[in-house]
Amino acid sequence: MLVHFNILRQTTETAPHSHTFPLEVEPSSTILDCLNRIKWEQDGTLAFRKNCRNTICGSCSMRINGRSALACKENVGQELARLQSIQAFAPESSESRPGTQTAETDIPTFTIAPMGNMPVIKDLVVDMQPFWDNLDAVDPYVSTEARQVPEREFLQTPEERDRLNQTGNCILCGACYSECNARETNPEFVGPHALAKAWRMVADSRDDRTAERLSQYNDTSGAWGCTRCYYCNSVCPMEVAPMDQIGHIKQAILATHDDQASRAIRHRKVMVDMVKTGGWIDERQFGFKVVGNSLRDIRGLASLVPLGLRMLARGKLPMTFEPSEGTREVRSLIHAVQALESKSPASPPPGPPSEKPTQSDSSTSAESSTPSNLSWAPAMPSEDSVSSSSSPSAAPVTTQVEPSPAFGWTAYAEQINGRFAMIGFVSLLLLELFTRQDFFTWLGWR
Repeated sequence: MLVHFNILRQTTETAPHSHTFPLEVEPSSTILDCLNRIKWEQDGTLAFRKNCRNTICGSCSMRINGRSALACKENVGQELARLQSIQAFAPESSESRPGTQTAETDIPTFTIAPMGNMPVIKDLVVDMQPFWDNLDAVDPYVSTEARQVPEREFLQTPEERDRLNQTGNCILCGACYSECNARETNPEFVGPHALAKAWRMVADSRDDRTAERLSQYNDTSGAWGCTRCYYCNSVCPMEVAPMDQIGHIKQAILATHDDQASRAIRHRKVMVDMVKTGGWIDERQFGFKVVGNSLRDIRGLASLVPLGLRMLARGKLPMTFEPSEGTREVRSLIHAVQALESKSPASPPPGPPSEKPTQSDSSTSAESSTPSNLSWAPAMPSEDSVSSSSSPSAAPVTTQVEPSPAFGWTAYAEQINGRFAMIGFVSLLLLELFTRQDFFTWLGWR
């Protein structure tokens, strides 16, 4: 069958341009086989990386029809089926998608491009130095004195070793890094590949830097920089699920740090508390408590002034708060889930580094079947625990439904947090008003 390969070509000195190569191929031919034939038979200057041809080394990662994948893993038949399913789902927008099949000629076209989030050296070859630098930033090595040639090795139970299998399958191909939206908008974000390796170190029972690592990953360059777009999970050829591993890191951080450790932790905990109280977020207090840290962070609170002024000018600054319908039911559900988590057979979150097994007691831990202190993640009850709790013999989980608080102008005046939040915010608005000469121009009124 005839297939057109539309390859995006460029160098560090030239602008990108496309070059189409027609090629007779078999449906079982891999994309890497097709690129080899193009290089050998049509244009020897075409540049791309390759090595093992068996989905092991990760060298041939590139964008194939709009998504990053391994050229040695994807074949022509699979790509044709994928393109046809996309066109069937959204035929009106198929012309703008990479990889098309025109009705006039009935010749499929595959679009091949270099990976994203990395500078291009030539054609499909990218400079992966930022990729390796960000991986090194999370210290992806087991840190323990056992590195210094111990008398005997550290032992692990089969359960402890099994927890490392998924993240250990990462071949560092760069597909997740290429498609990471957070990395594209936040140059400080280390990337999903690095955080997947970071969780592997946290989950490793031989590592003795758990608390230090969690503090290191507790910022927007680490776990909290992830936007949870799920794209890294969808393109990973080894099913490492980097976003899931990032979620494990977040859960470990939330379990071992209070709301003063970072704004991201405060954001998560304040949101849960507000949903429990009113069914949804109280916008009057959310920024005050999260960004302003309840008047502890004056600079953060002042950063809200421009947004507050624009909201006030457009009549979008809420002055009252009304709880959503079913607030008591929402609160009961949250309490029920928290009760199930507390009664879950999973172990507690990771503790200080001293709780990790040492070389002297590694043999004892290997002989026993006691699970590691990291077997708690993920932090949701399993189907077994839910079904067992709902059985007649199991004790039912009961939660006390709190009465719904009254809201309105009278109750609002009695809520000290809301009142202080509004007083502090209005004070900052007035300060901005009297100190900014071009206030009305900046606000858009002049």
